[in-house]
Amino acid sequence: MRSDRLRESAGERPPAELAVPELTRARSLLSFGPNPEVLSPPEARRVLAEAAAAVTRLYAGNG
Repeated sequence: MRSDRLRESAGERPPAELAVPELTRARSLLSFGPNPEVLSPPEARRVLAEAAAAVTRLYAGNG
């Protein structure tokens, strides 16, 4: 645990492995903000990228 804290304080992300039963539930990782990075599967990365793009479109407007 100590090495994870050191990496985190150095700006690195400590690794963690999570099992998500359904691909669409991968979006729940967005509740952690920009901190987690999904490495695999590629489909989960795509789901998160699409959700993040939708949020960007919503807030990037002049509304």
